Amino acid sequence: RSYQAEWGTDKDTLTAWGSLQEALDAAATDANVKYIMVMRDLLIVDGGLYVTGGSFTLDLGGFTVESENYYTIDINNANPVNLIITDTKGGGALIGSVPLKTWGGPANITIAGGTLQGENHAILIDFKNDASSLTVTGGVLQGEMYAITTYVNTTITGGILQGTACDLAWRDGTLDLAGHPNPVGITVDNGTGLEQTLVLA
Repeated sequence: RSYQAEWGTDKDTLTAWGSLQEALDAAATDANVKYIMVMRDLLIVDGGLYVTGGSFTLDLGGFTVESENYYTIDINNANPVNLIITDTKGGGALIGSVPLKTWGGPANITIAGGTLQGENHAILIDFKNDASSLTVTGGVLQGEMYAITTYVNTTITGGILQGTACDLAWRDGTLDLAGHPNPVGITVDNGTGLEQTLVLA
């Protein structure tokens, strides 16, 4: 395919196509864009992909989106973002130094599937915002430093976290691991430099 993504109101109603950045821009400006499907492997060599608003699902569709730059998907927003990342076909991945970074306005992110593989972090939420949240229900998060660094309310009920330093750097907000099938297997750095395992009831 010559185009990178299709998008529309849901998985079964994808009515537009073009670049993945065009799809993300459409989701930010058109409330009817609720679902984006990646349609081929992508290597981003100049900049990253930017999310500035919208409420939508990004389905990796079994494909790999890789960036040669620092951030693969960069959420830097004034408008609210509600983003679900999934992979309905299996084998899909976001790859880069940091596959998913948020900094700015309110962002509620759910990781439901796919692999996020980072040379530093898989997910970096580098700000405190009481209106933001991170939920992990599935997928594989791999970081050569941390799988996740978070300053927002974070709930992890599924998925695999693999960090070299430790799995999760918890800097602010609430952290709920009680719903995970193996919460004691998630190592947490609470910001004091002391690695620990944290289970919240």
